[in-house]
Amino acid sequence: MSGTYLGPSPLEGSFRRLGKLAADGAGNFSVSSTANYNGMIVPETFTGTYTMGSDCQMELKYSQLGINKGDKDVATTIQGVLTDRGKSAYLIVSEPQMTVISGSLKAQ
Repeated sequence: MSGTYLGPSPLEGSFRRLGKLAADGAGNFSVSSTANYNGMIVPETFTGTYTMGSDCQMELKYSQLGINKGDKDVATTIQGVLTDRGKSAYLIVSEPQMTVISGSLKAQ
């Protein structure tokens, strides 16, 4: 995923994330990734829930701990659509608002 993160400083700015998402087929997922928040490299692991529609639309929801001790959790919602017979997906962050991040998933 990549784009612009409009969050607390010093994280605000350019954003990139590379990693692995594992879904359990029962509405839960886990992520292990490395993110770059405006030049600050952060290893991340988090879990969340997802829903799939019969029209291949998907929604992922999770909360991440803030980067610094005492930061509030960041609730995130990602909207997407499965493509290539379920082997890939296109995604866009819809919450938090004012965040401009999109990306893709590809089955391995």
